[in-house]
Amino acid sequence: MSGWTIMAIAWIGVIGWISFVIFANRKTHPKALFLLFFAEFWERFSYYGMRALLILYMTSSMGYSDDDAYGIYAAYGAMVYATPIVGGLIAEKLMGYRKAIFWGGTLMALGHFAMAFEYEIIFYLALALLILGNGFFKPNISSFIATFYEKNDPRKDGAYTIFYMGINAGAMLTPLTCGYIGEQVGWHYGFGLAGVGMVLGLVVFVIARAKGYFEDNGHPSEPEKLAAKTAGMSREILIYVL
Repeated sequence: MSGWTIMAIAWIGVIGWISFVIFANRKTHPKALFLLFFAEFWERFSYYGMRALLILYMTSSMGYSDDDAYGIYAAYGAMVYATPIVGGLIAEKLMGYRKAIFWGGTLMALGHFAMAFEYEIIFYLALALLILGNGFFKPNISSFIATFYEKNDPRKDGAYTIFYMGINAGAMLTPLTCGYIGEQVGWHYGFGLAGVGMVLGLVVFVIARAKGYFEDNGHPSEPEKLAAKTAGMSREILIYVL
């Protein structure tokens, strides 16, 4: 069985499963949950798609030794798990979940597409964008879901189960898609596909926001703090600049 056939079977299976999950829970949970499910599905698709290619890309295309490639990969992985601490605090205290998720997704999309350019300085810039974007996106989309449920709402556990199904589905498909295409067709196509995945996740989020599915949730809890000036510049602008 060819890699393309396996990829097609996997996608058909996941699409069928997602359709079943949404249909079975459509009357139990708010629409926002399913839209955030799709946003996170595509974000995880892009994240693991890039990771599936990174080591092979550095050793095969950029000429790094195995030790150097694994060192960069380890540093990248450590920063990816460290930055959400800062991103979560900034979102909770200043930006609000909506802005943090949007700008995090935008930074990650730019990072993925930058990986398509085979220049060392752009490669490191791309990794930096991905790390920063993940710090804003990853912790806050999970926290955002909680705002649609009361503290003791029994549906909350089920909501997070559905949400994490989206994470696992996106992660499962990436080696079969980005990894295979990157190795068989070209590294840049694999990275570009990861970027497309992130853009799709961002588009889902923006459409849901524009349609009002998020209601009044996810705004800054104290907008006056965000508007306050530091060094002659509003804190919101300062966050973006830094």
